[in-house]
Amino acid sequence: SMSYPANSENPFLGHLLWVMGANVSPVEIESSQTFAVIGRKQALISPFLKGEFELPGNPKNDLYIVPVSGGADSSALAITMSVLYPHIPFRFVFTDTLAETRDLYENMVAIEKFLGIEITRLIPENGGLYGLIESYGGFLPSMRARWCTRDLKLKPYEAYIEQIREEGRVVHSFVGIRADEPKREGLVSKYPFIKT
Repeated sequence: SMSYPANSENPFLGHLLWVMGANVSPVEIESSQTFAVIGRKQALISPFLKGEFELPGNPKNDLYIVPVSGGADSSALAITMSVLYPHIPFRFVFTDTLAETRDLYENMVAIEKFLGIEITRLIPENGGLYGLIESYGGFLPSMRARWCTRDLKLKPYEAYIEQIREEGRVVHSFVGIRADEPKREGLVSKYPFIKT
C-alpha cells in the first residue's frame, strides 16, 4: 500500500525509508525529528526477526564485526544485527577503495545516523583502486582476476582484525548475502580465529 519514492536523488535512502514505513522523503532525512521517527520504527522489524536467529559464539568474550560496503545487502545486515542485538558492541567496518560513488559515501553517513553508530573506515595506502591498477601495469580487475577485492577489501580487513584482536578472542565476521546468491560465501580467511 506504500508508494516507493522512485524519484529520489538517493535511491538507497528512498528505499530504506520505504522499507521502514517512514512517510518522509530523503531530503527530510536530515531532520533530527525524522531520525527519531525512524528510530521508533526500527521496532517494527523486531517481531519478524526475534526467535529466528541465534548469535554465534560467546558475546562476553568474542569480537563481532559487520563489514559495511554501503550497498543494500550489507546495509540491511547492519540494520538487522543492530535491531536483533542492541546490547552487542558490534564494530562496523568499511574498506574504502577510494573509487566509490558519491551516493555510496552518502549512504554510509545515512547508515551511521540511522543506527546511531560509527563506521570505521579503512583507507588504503596504495592509492586505492586507481593506484592499484597503475601498479598492475594498467591491467584491470575482472571476474576471473579479482585482485581488487583481495588487495583492497580482504587484506586490509584482515589486517584491521589482527590489529584490534586480543589473543585468544574469536572474531565473528557477518556478511550480507542475498538469497539469490546461494554459492557466495563471503570472507574465507586464512586465520582460524575468524568465523564468517
